[in-house]
Amino acid sequence: MNQIERISYCIIVQQNQLLLVTDAKTKDLRFIAATMQPQELPTDAAVRAAEEEVNLEVELISGLPDETQNIFTDQDGDETYIYQGESKGIPTCRHERITKWGFYPLELLFRPKEDEHSPIFRAIYKTLKNAS
Repeated sequence: MNQIERISYCIIVQQNQLLLVTDAKTKDLRFIAATMQPQELPTDAAVRAAEEEVNLEVELISGLPDETQNIFTDQDGDETYIYQGESKGIPTCRHERITKWGFYPLELLFRPKEDEHSPIFRAIYKTLKNAS
């Protein structure tokens, strides 16, 4: 299995509370890193399991550059910081550490509309549909 250089997408979904990780180069859906309870961080065990599955160092992110961060606020008023990548405005998660996770509807993290027909969107939708 080839080493994946970085996490490309960090999709956090409110209804099913899933953290999805994809290959940064191919954009293939690789692993559902954790099924989390509301407001719960992925455990060390879940992160280690993700690393074993994709042969990837999976990290939470801390310390975000002001120019590249987006701040999302959930229904409880908690702020979550997610890197804004360059792929059609889809928030992406760099291979660093994140301070806090939140849970958001899938549509909040996919823009523009054309992304609904992309292979990664279809793969995630299928995964979520099967999980619900």
